[in-house]
Amino acid sequence: GDTTIINGSGQNAIIVDGAKQVLIDGFKVESGYRGINIISGADAEIKNLKVQDNSDRNISVSGNSKLVITDCAVEGSGSDGIRGDANAIIYLFGTISSNKNRGRGIFIGSSSVIIILYADVTTNENDDRGFRVGGNSDCTIFNSKYTSNNNTKDGVFVGQSSNINLIQ
Repeated sequence: GDTTIINGSGQNAIIVDGAKQVLIDGFKVESGYRGINIISGADAEIKNLKVQDNSDRNISVSGNSKLVITDCAVEGSGSDGIRGDANAIIYLFGTISSNKNRGRGIFIGSSSVIIILYADVTTNENDDRGFRVGGNSDCTIFNSKYTSNNNTKDGVFVGQSSNINLIQ
């Protein structure tokens, strides 16, 4: 079938600013400054997306916002593929890939939380770490698979008073 493409033309392609119960499903998001920017206490869900080739982050969550990501492919950002900071909460479900980004595949920092549930997550061939948790942040991985190959630095890095909890 046809694929709807949202082309950011150098600007943020999609911004969710404080809105609640937002669902973004079944698009390709590309060529923006940030592909998807969730800010100011927003509460959103994205699924079945391909987010690629944005000049900064492909997916950014910050400012006390929450994002649920299900079955999404993220690739080729100018910085981090998926980034949560400033008290963000991110949930990952299904098949998630964050590959070939110029920064980290996934970065969680600044007192943020990521919860990975029943997911198959890959972070391959990133120009920094595959997955970084830092800045007083927490990660819980529950009954999931995580694969990280051929990143320039570590596959997984935990620092700065942060935690990763692995639960089978």
